[in-house]
Amino acid sequence: MGGARAHRYGIGFQDYVARANREMVAIIQAEHIEAVENIEAIANVAGIDAIFVGPYDLSASMGKPGQVKDPEVQAAIRKIRDATLRTGVRLGIYCSDPESAKDFVLQGYTLIGMSTDLNYLSQSAGAALAAVKK
Repeated sequence: MGGARAHRYGIGFQDYVARANREMVAIIQAEHIEAVENIEAIANVAGIDAIFVGPYDLSASMGKPGQVKDPEVQAAIRKIRDATLRTGVRLGIYCSDPESAKDFVLQGYTLIGMSTDLNYLSQSAGAALAAVKK
């Protein structure tokens, strides 16, 4: 609550607090098998605006690091999806490519984190280097 640029170093403090209270969202990350086991209770916590699935961390917590397509990992993701959609809470997920993103949209996900800034940067740099080498 100290002096910060977000509220113009105190000048717009009251407006900032009012806007923050209206616009802030609470997004819970479901990235561990314990979250899957308790997803019904988690999804029903008052004040949660969205649940975001972290498939890679989830797979690691299941002893299958990086195996996001593994049937057990997929079943866990579906369990999170189904419980979340039943509550009316928004649903999000991380994926690495546009085709996966399209599939998740069709399943009811509305918050998609697609790839990472580092992946996009390295792909762009690789394409630029390939063009120079031609």
